[in-house]
Amino acid sequence: MKIYISPSDQWSNKTVTGNTEANQCGKIARALSTILNRRGNITLVGDNSKEKTYRQRVVESNKFGSDLHICIHTNAGGGQGTLVLCSDKSKDNQYVKSVYESVAKLTPSKDKGIQTRSDLYEINATKAVCIYIEVDFHDNMESEKWIEANIDNIALAIADGITPPETVVTYKVQVGAFKDKENALKMQAKLKELGYEAIIKEER
Repeated sequence: MKIYISPSDQWSNKTVTGNTEANQCGKIARALSTILNRRGNITLVGDNSKEKTYRQRVVESNKFGSDLHICIHTNAGGGQGTLVLCSDKSKDNQYVKSVYESVAKLTPSKDKGIQTRSDLYEINATKAVCIYIEVDFHDNMESEKWIEANIDNIALAIADGITPPETVVTYKVQVGAFKDKENALKMQAKLKELGYEAIIKEER
């Protein structure tokens, strides 16, 4: 599946902790891309720098031939909870529902459901199904601290809503067997430095 990830470019939206919406949504987007790629998807993360706009990301997403267009935002205006926005024609889409359910299950506060919007450019102009996620509220201290502490978990929840881990085929490679545990630990450390997951299994 081809998935375009469009993080918020709202650098002027300050969180209650002094962070910015764009900064933390960019982190979620990059973590999400890594997980989805590992699960066999093809992703493209849109540039959310101050020089770029959501309109440019829509053009890029359409040119990319996306199956899903994922917008990542955090909310403001008072309140708590996950909200997913989509077009009226996508409100019953399986991915819209499963992404919302996965993220809502993770967030600690009461959630706001799936709502349709006809006034948001990214929802209207993308050819792919657009899932516009408002993770939680960044102007609520409790919620914002939770967001900042759970960047990777939020990305994982979104990924699980798109490609559940049980549907992913994986191939495991054994690197070696060591009599000395210290050597095994050194090899594990080297593999982790290279970006690989590495576990040590003791066998007798």
